Amino acid sequence: AESLDLGGSIDLSVLSGLPEVTPRTSSVSWGMEALRAVSRASRVQVISVLPDAEKVLESRGFGAESPPSPEAVDSIREKGGAPAVLDNFGQTPFGSRFIHVIPLDKTPAPLEFPERRSSKKKSVKGNYLLIEVDSPFDTLGGSMGKMLRCFSRQISASLSLRELEEQTCFDSMTGAFIRGVWLGRLREMLESDVRSGKELAVLMIDLDYFKAVNDSFGHREGDHVLKAVVDSIVSALRPNDVVGRLGGEEFGVILPGASEGNAMMVAERVRRRVESSVFRPDRRA
Repeated sequence: AESLDLGGSIDLSVLSGLPEVTPRTSSVSWGMEALRAVSRASRVQVISVLPDAEKVLESRGFGAESPPSPEAVDSIREKGGAPAVLDNFGQTPFGSRFIHVIPLDKTPAPLEFPERRSSKKKSVKGNYLLIEVDSPFDTLGGSMGKMLRCFSRQISASLSLRELEEQTCFDSMTGAFIRGVWLGRLREMLESDVRSGKELAVLMIDLDYFKAVNDSFGHREGDHVLKAVVDSIVSALRPNDVVGRLGGEEFGVILPGASEGNAMMVAERVRRRVESSVFRPDRRA
């Protein structure tokens, strides 16, 4: 904060109440929580905009589970991804009147007046930060502008690291860890747990008759089944359990702190969860 010369106009004490960044609390989430606290925003979202769709990557605040404001998405498309501040009076159920739209791949530009939608549409692609506040602020000058640029860079860098991790550590089809990464995690946990005397269990999962699925419905449907099976497995586990894809239809699960009895119960729960799933052609489970 001192290097940004914020001049004391922003209360940074609100950051002391935020949780530390841990494997279960991503740096993206922390940056958004910090930005929301400092800017007093009702909601902060990061969305990915494609030519024909948009996706919420992270969302914090009131109505975090709700989709982004249509006005904000329209502004991104119609203004070619340019920064904007929208007068959203009467459009949001969360009480904040203004929405700042900040592209995460370029420096925010100053805006002095609320912008309205234009008639010319452009196809855009990229990540955008949406900040819903009661009063708009200068996105370039002043203490808030400096702080915003700081958080925007942090969030953007964290998203890039997350994307790189997903490409190098996770199976693109199922979302499970790839074999090498999963085995590496297993070695690390075995070494640490042996030293500390903690228990650890491993489940080995193999899908029966999976070849018949590919032969009957095609590999595309087989891919959908694999993704749905992993989703079913994950839904039966704890957040800190580690799922990996070891082969075509073979998976492994690391259960930190689990005894043999615990592992047997988890294995049966996973089996029942997969057994109860219904798979249909052209549909997910």
